[in-house]
Amino acid sequence: MNTRLFSLSLMLVAMSMAGCANYSGLDTQGKRLDANTLQTGQSLNGVTLSSAAWPTADW
Repeated sequence: MNTRLFSLSLMLVAMSMAGCANYSGLDTQGKRLDANTLQTGQSLNGVTLSSAAWPTADW
């Protein structure tokens, strides 16, 4: 009886996993971005950083 329950459970798990499968294949929708076009790179354009902004080695 125990092996029968195990077999039934295993078959149900396999069937539920097969129900989640996508048979049409994977298709990516994303596009690759150029780092120079991002606004984060442009927002710091022209800002000068001084060495005083960084902590010293013995802080």
